[in-house]
Amino acid sequence: MGDTLEDGTNLTKYSKALNQIGVNIKEENGALKDMDQILTEVAGKWDLLAKDQQIALAQTVGGVRQYVNFIALMDNWETF
Repeated sequence: MGDTLEDGTNLTKYSKALNQIGVNIKEENGALKDMDQILTEVAGKWDLLAKDQQIALAQTVGGVRQYVNFIALMDNWETF
């Protein structure tokens, strides 16, 4: 899970943050899940998180520049 992908992305911090809310980024066979599936799973747990947990998760997953967009996406998932 800590391997660096071809584009230089390291999945460790993302997978740890998502695991803390019960979302695994990998299939049972070890393959990476589709992003749509991961986001759907996160959206299913979003309203169960406290506001500070939502912000912390969004900052980890979306980064400093995109975390507000991540929060907006999760808050409006039904529309998406």
